[in-house]
Amino acid sequence: MNVEDELAVRVTSFAEELTRTFQSVLGHQEITLKADLLEDKFTITTPQNGLIELNAAGEPLLDLKVRYECGWDFPRRYMAVDVAEFHVFAHGTRNLCSATSSSRRPRTPFQPPTSRFTHIATPSRGP
Repeated sequence: MNVEDELAVRVTSFAEELTRTFQSVLGHQEITLKADLLEDKFTITTPQNGLIELNAAGEPLLDLKVRYECGWDFPRRYMAVDVAEFHVFAHGTRNLCSATSSSRRPRTPFQPPTSRFTHIATPSRGP
């Protein structure tokens, strides 16, 4: 097995593990994260419409969009998650409630890995 085939096996296994985790936590819906090769990296993304429905008290409340970029670590020994992004939307809309992004690789040689959290405040409902 060549190096790229080995990476494909590891990324697919990671996507399957993430799928099992989401299904065990959410339980109410069939979720299958998919892994696709894009240039020299694999991406793992949420299913068909790109959203996972999150419920509260049995009712849809939020939608979650997940994306990972995976590749080899520097010595090409382990699969590494280079980018992880999570976006939460109000259900059925494109109104972003919060977003989290983490990057393992610096943009410049002198920049450390980054992590970013964005919380979008919504106006409170007055009396």
